[in-house]
Amino acid sequence: PDSDGNGVTDNLEDYDDDGFTNYDEYLADTNPCVKDEPFVPADEQPDTFEFPDSTTPEDEEVDVVAWVFLVLGFLFVLGGIGYLVWFYKKGPSVTPRSVGVSRPSLPRPTQPPAQPGIINSWKQKFSAFKTKRAAKTKASQRAKLFGEFSQESSKIPHVGKFMGTTKNHLPRLQKMADTYVEHKDEIKPGLRKEEKSLFAKLENISKKTKDKQIHDVVDKDEAKDIFAKLRKLSKDRK
Repeated sequence: PDSDGNGVTDNLEDYDDDGFTNYDEYLADTNPCVKDEPFVPADEQPDTFEFPDSTTPEDEEVDVVAWVFLVLGFLFVLGGIGYLVWFYKKGPSVTPRSVGVSRPSLPRPTQPPAQPGIINSWKQKFSAFKTKRAAKTKASQRAKLFGEFSQESSKIPHVGKFMGTTKNHLPRLQKMADTYVEHKDEIKPGLRKEEKSLFAKLENISKKTKDKQIHDVVDKDEAKDIFAKLRKLSKDRK
């Protein structure tokens, strides 16, 4: 049934705008009129929750290598400073003769220039290691939180929260398109054949709105049509 006659069946409505439909909240035994935190079906909830160990043998190996490079860099700098100190104290000097015409002092050898580029290089490598490790940790936690999305999954992750209202079609469409691009690696492999063209259109919208306004890319009627198709595709997965 469609109680308010807005074209969206009651089971797909989201009156508290928390990203879950009335049907989802019915399954989770939550109040459809009170905004709730994300839930996990009862048959999928573990007895106890433990935060995933983000440290892997590969991460530990990266830490060791990074520290080795850092220590070697500092040793190199200290060695250079020590050489300069020794050169100033023990370097050859010319003593002028006491009788006759004094000879001009010989110029000191040019000091070897400091090499800050080497230190910056080590810093950049160390920063790259940290960035790579953080990306792996984030990907691992995301996979454990959402599970693996496939063609047999009952709903498409990340985009359902944009279908709970019938207002502000253009801003919602842009946010949904950007969200899909952000999570494309997770969503695209699990799309069904009939879903791929619609999500390709979302990706195209996200690219075009980087230097254009959303209303210059699609109009309101086209945005409504995209949401309607996405609701139907989501319903077919249930």
